[in-house]
Amino acid sequence: MLPVEVGSVIRTRRERIGLTQGGLGALVGAAPNLVDQWEWGEEVPNRDEGQRLADVLGVPLDSVIARLEVIVDLQPSQELLIEIVAPPTAPPAVALAPAEPAPGPSTAEVAPLVPKAAPPPGDQHDIRKPIGMVPTIGDFPKKLAAGVRRGSGDSHWMIKAIATALVALLIAATVASWMARSSSDAKVKELEQAAAASVAAIDSLESERDRLLADLESSAAQTERERVRADTAERRIRAAEQEAERVQSEIDAITEENTFLRKAIVVSSASNAVDQVALTIGDGGTRQSIMTALTTLDEMDVTATLFPTGQGLDAFGELWAAAVDRGSELGNSTYSSVAATDVSIDQLAVEMEQWQTAVEAALDREYPTRWFRPPYLAGFVDLEGPEDIRSEIARQGLISALWDVETYFALFSPVGPQVGGSNPGPREVAAHVVRSAQPGSVVVLSFSEVEVAALPVIIEGLHERGLEPVSLTDLVNAQEEMFEGDVAGGGSGA
Repeated sequence: MLPVEVGSVIRTRRERIGLTQGGLGALVGAAPNLVDQWEWGEEVPNRDEGQRLADVLGVPLDSVIARLEVIVDLQPSQELLIEIVAPPTAPPAVALAPAEPAPGPSTAEVAPLVPKAAPPPGDQHDIRKPIGMVPTIGDFPKKLAAGVRRGSGDSHWMIKAIATALVALLIAATVASWMARSSSDAKVKELEQAAAASVAAIDSLESERDRLLADLESSAAQTERERVRADTAERRIRAAEQEAERVQSEIDAITEENTFLRKAIVVSSASNAVDQVALTIGDGGTRQSIMTALTTLDEMDVTATLFPTGQGLDAFGELWAAAVDRGSELGNSTYSSVAATDVSIDQLAVEMEQWQTAVEAALDREYPTRWFRPPYLAGFVDLEGPEDIRSEIARQGLISALWDVETYFALFSPVGPQVGGSNPGPREVAAHVVRSAQPGSVVVLSFSEVEVAALPVIIEGLHERGLEPVSLTDLVNAQEEMFEGDVAGGGSGA
């Protein structure tokens, strides 16, 4: 039967027993759309499906199984019917059924031929296309029919030709089945590979997801640790700020106290209980005289307190820097060596500030200046000084430094005693200083050539008397240690 005929039988029997396509499909294990394709001849049931259909519909199996009919015109009154039933898995079964025993020998593989009515005019040699598992083989059936007609008088040849055709059809069906299975296997392999690739991609994405989650958790933990550290740091900063405020308050109190002390203290000598003498040098001088004095201090391993003007710092900055590097200290004596009583307090403040700027420029760093010496002793003849000047000196963070042994008035001033005669030289200067100095004295010299020349003799003479020449700060420190913090001690100080 052809697929259309099978579909007609299925539809007619289904409707007669009152089943829907879905109901029939449920009974035979097929989808409703497959039942619809059967009924329209688009698909045919395989043998298992056909058996279930036959059981449900109550019809013979052959009525729901499609067959291939190859009709070959042997004689005007006869046809040869070749039926090939397509089972679901096995190769096509072939049966030959002639109507009467044919002339010649018969074989087990050839069944009797069954005569059929002649086809309508114009439809002789009708070759119906194979279906199901049987592949199309082009014009071969027509050529076979023509060959059978030409040899119809020889039954043996006809049987051989038919057998050959059937073998060709069987080979074609087998090859088509193998090709279909191969194509299906390749498709399955391709799908398996695609599925494996998908699984690998999913595994990779899951690994990436797990990594990102781990990174996120780690980042969250790190953020929390950073937050805790930030909170701790903030608490420490607040505590430090509070401590800084407390310390600043103490500093302010100490500064205020120190300002008061600086205002009250005017150092002109230290206690005679110390065996040291402060050696101070300032005012005037040339590059050569300054270099000679600094060389003498260095060679004799002596430090001193030097009072250059701001202008001198600008002119010979490298010399003063070398002196500081060798242990001596610098004191403020105003920028242009002005007398404190000749200018206003504001002008005096500017002079002292300009000196501080000049010394830091010369040394190329900040410098903690401690001492201020009023040029010409102006305002401090009484060794006390005006309160407003002393207040400004203290506000600048400085201590007034005077002296008790000097050379200008005693030796060189026209109104002085001229203890060294009318034209004193280095010998007279040295003799006057060594003779006048006492333990705790503050000696003041200048950078004039005569006094610089007397410097080595002065140092040797002080040593011979058991007095050590030191800087002003070293003298005060020695006195402070001796009197347990009393800067004034037993020396001269207002």
